[in-house]
Parts: sequence; C-alpha cells; structure tokens
Amino acid sequence: MLIYWLQVWFILCFWTVEHLAQDLADIEGFSNDSPFNVEPKVENIKVKVGTPINLKCANHLSNHTVWEYKECEILYKGIVCNLHDLTKPKVKDKDSWKRQSTKQRLEIDSMNKADSGLYRCLEKGVVKKSLIIEVVGADSYEGPPPSVQSLLTSNITNQLNMEFTIQCNVTSVIPPTVIWFKKCYGSKCDIDYDGICYCHLNITASSYNIGNTYISKMNIFNAKEIDSGLYACLAVTEYGKDYKYVTITVPDVDGKNNNSNSFPLLFLIPLALIIVPLLVWLCYFRRKTKKPLSVVNAGQQRQNLLSLSASRAAGSMV
Repeated sequence: MLIYWLQVWFILCFWTVEHLAQDLADIEGFSNDSPFNVEPKVENIKVKVGTPINLKCANHLSNHTVWEYKECEILYKGIVCNLHDLTKPKVKDKDSWKRQSTKQRLEIDSMNKADSGLYRCLEKGVVKKSLIIEVVGADSYEGPPPSVQSLLTSNITNQLNMEFTIQCNVTSVIPPTVIWFKKCYGSKCDIDYDGICYCHLNITASSYNIGNTYISKMNIFNAKEIDSGLYACLAVTEYGKDYKYVTITVPDVDGKNNNSNSFPLLFLIPLALIIVPLLVWLCYFRRKTKKPLSVVNAGQQRQNLLSLSASRAAGSMV
C-alpha cells in the first residue's frame, strides 16, 4: 500500500514539474494559456501631420526585431484600438498585424492620418514595446511652444561622494513632457540632433510647477569623473519643443591628490641628475690632487731623514 501511494505521489510531482516547465518555457511574462491576465503597457502618442518619427525598440541590438502595425477605429473623440491580441505573436484574421520593419528602429519620414494606429515591436516573439499613435491635423496644434530657460547647476566641489543637481525651468501654457539626455557615442545613441548624439537618461527627476513655470531637477549622486559631459533638457508639448544644454565637469579627486603630491617631486629629478655627477667629479678631483702631494711630502721627509743621519755620522767620526 505504501509503495502504491509513493508511485501516485511521484506521478503527481512529475506532472506538476512538467507543467511548470511548460509555463516557464513561454516567453517573458505570461503565456496565452496562463490564468493571469496582464494588461500590456501601451504608450499613447499624438503627433501632427507631416511629423517624422523615429521609434527605438529596445536598449540592446537584436537580429530578431520586428515592427508591426494594426489599424484602429477612428471616432470623433480619437482612435480606439483593440488590445486583445497585443501579446499574441501570430494572429490570422482580418485585423491581423502588418509587418512594417525588421530593423531596431522604425523610421517614418512624414506621418499622415492613415498612419494612425497601434504599433508594437517584437524580439523573438516577445512584445518589447507597444504604442498607439494618433495623427491629427495642424489645426489642433495652435498655441505657443514651450520655452526652456538656461539650465542651473549646483556648486561642484572636489569632495568625495559629491552630488550635484541640474535644474530645468520650462515656461509653457500646458504641462510639458520633460526628457533628460546626455551626449554619448556609438550604438548607444538614441537621437541625433544638431550633429550631436544624445542618450536618453532613464532616471527619476523631481518636478513641480509654479503657475506656467514647470521645474524639473535631475540629481547625480556619488558623482565621479565619468559623470562629466554635456547634459540636455528637452521640453515637448503638442505645440512644439525646446531644449537647452549645459556642460558639467566633475574633477577627479583621486587623480588630483596624486598629482598634487607628486608634483613637487618632479623638481628632484633634474636636481639629482646634476648633483650626483657633480659629487662624483668632486671626489675624483680631490683624490687626484691629494695623492701627488702626499707622495712628495713623504719623499721629502725621507730625504731629510737620510741627510740628517749622514751629518750625524760624520760628526761622530770627527
């Protein structure tokens, strides 16, 4: 009887592990057979007709990237998209997804109203990014664009574990979206503007407003020399955009201390090169000048002794 129950227990464990492995084999998140319902995170973007867009799928390069598009229903209040198959990589119906690009970035030179709809980016069948883009006419964008004032920075000292703050003040008639960037190079480039490559800083910046002035502060803690560079604050509204940048230089505390300690020692190097040969030459010259004098003096003393001994011997004989 005990053996029977052990066999049943083993079969149940094996069945449970098999189903767990099947669930884990499903792609990130939950599979379509999962009992959990996870609402996909969808970003809503509203752009003006004729605006170019450049959408980046993920922060790393991949050879399995696919951008897809799906039409949405257009109503008088905007567009309405059906998200029921957003996380399904393969759907076969009249509202199926249409492939747009297989590159890391989806670039459209000029958006028109026919481009309104639901976009998603997949990597190996996994939805990495999804957004709803609504293209509206130019008459919906009548208003002053935001204005970004010169960026303010806190005092940067040579202290260890230093922190500094960059403050961005934006004047706008409607709440703007403030995005922070830093100048970078290579494949990390998120946007190329005025010939400068910028990387998006995925940080949490404190923000608040006083009337029509919106203030965003970016804090850098435990700042090091690598945090030096050009920082930009971009403010975007449906009426336009504006940005300002500032260059931050964080001193290398360790390098500065090492340089300050070693700098006086640099003067000893040429001084040693002069003194050592001079001492060697003085020693040699002194020995050379003393040696002949000591020989001459000894010879004269010997000569004097011999003369004195000879004179004494002659006197005794007389």
